[in-house]
Amino acid sequence: MDKNKILDLYRHERDERQIQCQRKALLKGMSFIMIVAFTFIFFSFEFQEIPAVYYTIYILIMPMAGLSLSMRGWYDKNKLYLLCGLSLIVLCLINGYQYISIMVGV
Repeated sequence: MDKNKILDLYRHERDERQIQCQRKALLKGMSFIMIVAFTFIFFSFEFQEIPAVYYTIYILIMPMAGLSLSMRGWYDKNKLYLLCGLSLIVLCLINGYQYISIMVGV
């Protein structure tokens, strides 16, 4: 093998490792932010007179799962994860809109 080919392979491998480290750091940061948001929103639901189960599922858990699946699909270039995540987000938007329109009476 040529010296330049070996150096090119090493540079490519180093770039891939750097992208992987950035992806892991972003996923860890987003998961930490989602856990903090989940905790605050859950406690705010507990101190009010509203159905906490519905809000916990449709406002917290399903969008978080959709975001994490979409991010994983985006970084791994996996269309299945991306499609599943985006469909979960759209499902939450549709259910949230229907629930709000029923509560408001529109």
